[in-house]
Amino acid sequence: MNVSKEYFIRENSTAAYSGEWEADQYVGSLTLRKSLPDAETIVKELHQRVLSPLLPAETRDRFAGVYRTGDFMGVSGSGLSCPHGYEVPREMRLYGQVMNAKLKQVKCDKVVDIASLIKSMGYGHYELVRIHPFVDGTGRVARKMLTLMSKLACKKPIIIAPKHRSEYLDSLEKVTVTDNVDYFNKFLAKRWIGSLSRNKSEDLSQINELENYVASLRIK
Repeated sequence: MNVSKEYFIRENSTAAYSGEWEADQYVGSLTLRKSLPDAETIVKELHQRVLSPLLPAETRDRFAGVYRTGDFMGVSGSGLSCPHGYEVPREMRLYGQVMNAKLKQVKCDKVVDIASLIKSMGYGHYELVRIHPFVDGTGRVARKMLTLMSKLACKKPIIIAPKHRSEYLDSLEKVTVTDNVDYFNKFLAKRWIGSLSRNKSEDLSQINELENYVASLRIK
């Protein structure tokens, strides 16, 4: 059996939708907890849920929620250079330590300004994609981390659809070239604005905050 082919049953398949639903249910359950698991556990649990439906039962324990051991060439079109397979566990430990602190700061009962929230979300997504800890499904897990952080902050989630892929990759490449993560944070802010409605009064305040944040960035 060619396992690699199984990985590429993607967005438009029933299995992919099932994995997305399972991951969304897990995100929802996390928002109801008084305390969160550590960030590494969250990432692995999200991946297990996203990828399991795409794999034959006999291979799930080898790939779902399991870090890659081989090298990864990077995300095509992004310019990202991903760490070697043997470096992934160390990189993910460091990622987890930073994210544990950031997740504790993002709570509905705390006042978190939109700039700080965007920066935390940007780190949570960008670093996960840069490390690329899984053979497949890392991008979907990184998007679920965005959803988790927005929901923890009692905000509507950012929608990044397939039609935004070119802009997404362009922002990643600009970070790679300039070493300035503001390019990716700007992309997230713009996508968040596009995910909200100017016809809804509850969205207008957040839209204004996001537009002010984008205007404050000293990048084109």
